[in-house]
This record gives sequence, C-alpha cells and structure tokens, in this order.
Amino acid sequence: AGRGVFFQAEDGIRDRSPSRGLGDVYKRQDPDRGNIVKAFVVLREGFEGNETLVKTLQDFVKNEIAPYKYPRAISFIDDLPKTQTGKLQRFRLRDLESS
Repeated sequence: AGRGVFFQAEDGIRDRSPSRGLGDVYKRQDPDRGNIVKAFVVLREGFEGNETLVKTLQDFVKNEIAPYKYPRAISFIDDLPKTQTGKLQRFRLRDLESS
C-alpha cells in the first residue's frame, strides 16, 4: 500500500509470459487499496482463461519484478480495442469495466 507501480515495468515482462499473446495493464480504483493493477489479457491459442491461469500469471509477475506490482485483477478478452492505425484504445478497456 502506498507504493507506486510504473506500468512500463509491467509492459516489459508481459511479453515473456508463456500463456500470453497480447495485453494491457492500468490502475483501477479499489475501495480497500485505493488503486490496484488490472490486466486485460488476450491468450495465445491453446490456453484457457481460468482461475488457475490467473494465479499462474500473478505468480509469474511476482517473480519477474516485485510482489507488490502483480495484477490483483485479470480479465481475459478476445481482442484488444485498437484504432485503425493500431494504437491501443485504453479508454475502451476502462469502459469494459463499467459495462
């Protein structure tokens, strides 16, 4: 609690995860912690998004950077929302949270 998480660190390790294809992370408001790291993950073919995989991905991040930086929440999605030029539309990921 009270520690800053720099999302570039999260971005740097996400590509090394064995089950992950694409993804993005951002901070989400949390009533108990203030903010938490939330990850949206597009899985590679052959992987199924379930609680076991959530735990595996969380442990992977804990071991790669720091235990306090792991994503407390992970959602599996089919595709990342992007513009026509390929830029990630993070506001659409936040919209997924509210819908």
